Amino acid sequence: MSISCKLSIRRLVARVIRVVSIPPVVASSLFAVLFAKTRNIFADIHDFLMSIFCVGVLPILSYFVHAVVPILRKTGRDGQRRLAFVFSGIGYVIFYLYSIVRSNCTLFFRQVSSTYLISFFVLVLFNKFLSFKMSGHAASISAPIIFLVYHLGILALVPCLILFLLVFWASIKTRRHTIFQFLSGGVCSAVSFVVGNLLYRV
Repeated sequence: MSISCKLSIRRLVARVIRVVSIPPVVASSLFAVLFAKTRNIFADIHDFLMSIFCVGVLPILSYFVHAVVPILRKTGRDGQRRLAFVFSGIGYVIFYLYSIVRSNCTLFFRQVSSTYLISFFVLVLFNKFLSFKMSGHAASISAPIIFLVYHLGILALVPCLILFLLVFWASIKTRRHTIFQFLSGGVCSAVSFVVGNLLYRV
C-alpha cells in the first residue's frame, strides 16, 4: 500500500470519527450509560429524557433546520456550525431552567446542567468577543466524559480517555482545530465542572 493511500485512509477514518463523535451523540450515549449505572444524577426517567432532549435532540435538530431552510442552507458549513451552537445554547438554558424549577431533581443534576450552561457562556466570551478560539466540540464531549469518570470511577477512566484521544486525533488530522484549541475546550468544561461543584457543594 502506497504512502498516499495510507494517508487517505487515515483522513477518512478521522472524518468518520469526527462525524460519529458529534457532541449530541456522545453526550446522549454517555448519559444513557450514567442512567443505567447510577442514580446519582437522574432522579427518574423524566430527568434523563429531558437531559437527552436538551443536549442531544435540540442540537441535532439544528442540522435538519439548516438543511430545509433555503436561506440557512446557503450559509454552508460555517452557517451550520453557528446554528448548531445557537441550538445548543438554547438547549443548555432550557436544561438549567428545568433543573431549577423541578423540585425533586438531584443536586448532581443541577450541577450537570450548570456545567453545560457555564461552559457555553465561557465559549461565547472567548470565541465571539475575545477572538480566542476554544473548541466547542472538545468542550461538549469533555463534559459527559468528566461526569462519567466522576460518578463511575476508575473503571470509566480508560474508555473515556480512549474516546477523548480518538476525537482529539481526528480533530487535529482533519485540521478542524489546533492542539491548543482542542485542549482549551476540554479545560473549559473541566473548569465549568469545578464551578458547578462549588455552586451546589456536591
